[in-house]
Amino acid sequence: MENALARPPVKLIKYDDDVKDLSLKVRIIIYARFSTDNQSSSSTEDQIRLIRRAANLAQVKSILFPGRDFEIVAEFKDEAVSGFGVVGRDGLDSAMNMIRAKQADVILVSDFKRFLRGMGIALQLFDFLNEYGAELLAISDGFSSAQKNARLMFMNKAYASEEFLESVSIDTQRGLNERRYEGFSDGHLWFGVTSKPTRQTMIKGKLKDSHFEYVILENQAAVVRRIFKMSADGLSQREIAKILNDECVPCPACYYKTGVMKEHLTERPTWADRTIYQILNNKSYIGIIERGKTKIIKKSDGTKQTIDMPKSNWIVIDSPNLKIIDQALWDSVRERFRDYNLRKLKSGSRGKPFRHDGQVNHIFTSLCSCEACHGPFVVVTGHKGGYYGCRNAHRQKTCVNHKVISWKKLEPPILNYLVAQLNSDEVCKILAQKYNELRKSRISMDIGGGERAAEKLADVEDSIANIIKAIEQGVVSDALIAKLKSLEEERTALKGKIELLGSTDQKQIYITPLVIKGRFQEIPELLRTSQPFEINKALRPLLGKQGIKILHRTSADPKGEFWAEGSLNLGKALTLVKGLGYGDSASIKHEIPFSIRLG
Repeated sequence: MENALARPPVKLIKYDDDVKDLSLKVRIIIYARFSTDNQSSSSTEDQIRLIRRAANLAQVKSILFPGRDFEIVAEFKDEAVSGFGVVGRDGLDSAMNMIRAKQADVILVSDFKRFLRGMGIALQLFDFLNEYGAELLAISDGFSSAQKNARLMFMNKAYASEEFLESVSIDTQRGLNERRYEGFSDGHLWFGVTSKPTRQTMIKGKLKDSHFEYVILENQAAVVRRIFKMSADGLSQREIAKILNDECVPCPACYYKTGVMKEHLTERPTWADRTIYQILNNKSYIGIIERGKTKIIKKSDGTKQTIDMPKSNWIVIDSPNLKIIDQALWDSVRERFRDYNLRKLKSGSRGKPFRHDGQVNHIFTSLCSCEACHGPFVVVTGHKGGYYGCRNAHRQKTCVNHKVISWKKLEPPILNYLVAQLNSDEVCKILAQKYNELRKSRISMDIGGGERAAEKLADVEDSIANIIKAIEQGVVSDALIAKLKSLEEERTALKGKIELLGSTDQKQIYITPLVIKGRFQEIPELLRTSQPFEINKALRPLLGKQGIKILHRTSADPKGEFWAEGSLNLGKALTLVKGLGYGDSASIKHEIPFSIRLG
């Protein structure tokens, strides 16, 4: 009975893989990155040199493409960019675009941390590589995104990197807090106070100064007391700054943190009303040191934002020995500031170039440049809503161009010119034509191209004929049969591509000038309702790296007049409104030079 019910044994059949052409080289991209401005720019060059040497010496083993030689097709790098996300990483973005376009097969990095540092987008990047049949190889740690349990390993490495940085941050913060609680300096100094070491510590075999204590600089403290007294007497910040400048009193920018006067300055920095305001609102001058008032967080789009922390989380240290002014003088100044702060809050002052979270308050901050030093134009004073000026002249004191222009005279003329160009029938006609040509070229590229496909088909036909001739002459092998099968499959695919290309209507119109003009009419409403930092971000691609140059001319008017010169790439405007940002539409170029009289 048992024999009758016994099942016959299962026989396994093992297929051999199709023979791959090992003469085809694996196209690799070299990618390098370092994270902070404090690191040397040679870091990326060292990484690229290491990767190139390993690739040339065949020390890199691919799992997806075994036994094939490597060919370096591109090298990309990101300098002073965090590895937590992909935002701002132009080099990585270019590498991913090549993977999408099937122009590369492997991304080579020196170690996994150069590719990714956090968990936020780890799975998305892993799935991206799998989707396009690409592989990530890390030389130092031997990681491959195609290895067994690669998905889990990918997440583990991302977690390990983020956990390491988080632990370093926690340890650093704990060490700073311990120094603060013991009354030592945490490295943050203010005008009138410096720090000096109290002991030396052995670090990596070398004695280094440590445990710095705060020390009051009497010459600077006297200036601070005078500022508070003038404010209590009713003088404004601007009036106080003017008095100090007239008397040639050195401002904080004239000193190093040690209290030593700077000698190399080509032009002496001057007092500004904002500097006076910051001093008058600094509680450190009454011996109360406040830390932990803000925190930097990562947003969902990969960017960072500074947020205010609850007062219960602040670290507040009372240090009576650091008092420079008495409590009565502080309270007197606070009484005068109470009404001023209320007026400022109600008026919604726009006099600062950046908000507390790092976003710009004015549309053209850093989009315009100085004609003298080519430095960025930012809001340099809050008077009457804000005036633009050269940052190097008003902040760094390294430029001689101290001219300023009201935001009311600079922003509306340029925006009105942009809107007028987008409403132009001629511009919309040119953009529609270039857009349709781009779509047609993309279709031709996607299906291989008729001429290229036909040439390849002819080569495949010749190879098939040669193999059949060899078989008829008695030369038969498994490898030859497999090669014939592979060529026949390729011939079928090429015929399908040629047929598809022949059926494509090359005269098809994908978008009309009228449609583009209708969508462009949404831009004025977007400019009216969007935040300044959103408009600033949207305008950057239109203006390019050169931006707008602000010129001051005196030929027509003895008092002088401001002009804005630059070039608008209106092709980038296709990405500003929904419905026009198809595929690679951002690569469309239609530049229009302009020269606009301001004000």
